[in-house]
Amino acid sequence: MAEHGVRLQLTLTDDGVWRVTTGVNMAFVFDFHTGTVTILDDDLEHGSTELKPISAIEVGVPEPELSTEEPFLGPLLTEAELLERLVIGPETLRGFEEDRTVLRIITEAKYPAFQVVDGQLLPGLRSVLGELADGIDDAKLHWRWLTIPAEWADDRAPWELLRDGEEARVVNAAGRAAWAWRDQNRGYS
Repeated sequence: MAEHGVRLQLTLTDDGVWRVTTGVNMAFVFDFHTGTVTILDDDLEHGSTELKPISAIEVGVPEPELSTEEPFLGPLLTEAELLERLVIGPETLRGFEEDRTVLRIITEAKYPAFQVVDGQLLPGLRSVLGELADGIDDAKLHWRWLTIPAEWADDRAPWELLRDGEEARVVNAAGRAAWAWRDQNRGYS
C-alpha cells in the first residue's frame, strides 16, 4: 500500500547534529553546538543551503484562534453584543466580571452566548462560576463544563439546568468538579 502525505524522518548524525528530512526534497539540520539550523532544499537553485540561527526557526504550531463558535460549546458574543442583549453599560459589565456574575473568555474578550436568556443573565450562574473558580480559575474550562452534556445532568448541558431552574443541582455538581480539579492539581501549584 502506498503512503500519502509528508513523511518526517529524524536522524542523529555521527557528528552530533539532528537531521530532519521532510520527504519533499527538503531537510533541516539542527546543530545545537553552534546554535544553527541548515535548511537543505533541492528545489533551491543548484541545491543550495540556507543557514539560520536556531532562535529564528519557529517550532510547533501556534494555538488556533478561538472561533466565534467552538464545536459543542456554542456561539460567543463580543462585548458590544453582550451589552446590547443585556441592555447594560460597560461599568455594570465590569462589575459582573469582577464578582463572577458573567463568564468572560479572557484571552478573547468574548462572552459565551448561552449565559443570556431572554435578555437576562442565567439564574445561578454567579454561584456556579464561584464554585468552579474554587477548583481552578480557567474561564475556558468553565465554559466547557457548563456547555458539554453530562451524565449527572441527564445528558444535558449544565447551563440548560440553570435555565430550567435547577440551580442547586448545578451548584452541587460544580462544587464536586472543583473538588476533583483541586485534588488532581494538589502539589502542583
